[in-house]
Amino acid sequence: MKQMKTAAIVLFITIISASSAMAQQQRPTGPPPVPTDKQIEKMVTDLSSTLDLSKEQETDVRVLYKDHFKQVKNSKTKGPQAMEKLKSQLEKNVKSLLTKEQKKKYNSYLSKQEKERQQSRPQGKPQGRAQGEPQGGPGR
Repeated sequence: MKQMKTAAIVLFITIISASSAMAQQQRPTGPPPVPTDKQIEKMVTDLSSTLDLSKEQETDVRVLYKDHFKQVKNSKTKGPQAMEKLKSQLEKNVKSLLTKEQKKKYNSYLSKQEKERQQSRPQGKPQGRAQGEPQGGPGR
């Protein structure tokens, strides 16, 4: 009888451990998916609001974002360094459209996005900024 209780406890612990391990394996790995056109539109709208972009600037930024994510989609297999290069190029191109004041706001925006991205990553395995764009903004 005592052996049955011990066996039941061991079985229960084994099941709990296996469930926990399986749950951890189901976490997504690798770079995040490339955003949809609708998500890109929201990113640009949010950025426009944050930076007080003119209509012309907003249109230009929208074109940059769409081109950027097209390049990201075509380069996903090239690794995190290629993604970082694309992200840096996007940021440089966006900055070239901005006024001095907007650049300050944009730099703050990028810093905030990076902090949010760092906090949302699973612990233990550092990831490069592979996609090149945070949720809702540059540098995901």
